[in-house]
Amino acid sequence: MQTIQIGKFKANLSEILEKVQNQGEKFIIEYGKNAKKLLC
Repeated sequence: MQTIQIGKFKANLSEILEKVQNQGEKFIIEYGKNAKKLLC
């Protein structure tokens, strides 16, 4: 499981979605001033 900031997530969306779909990889997306976390 990787932690990634929202800016990198948006910039690499296609690559990340491919990893999730093909490899079942999971990501934690950090966003906001307080680095809130969202599990995807």
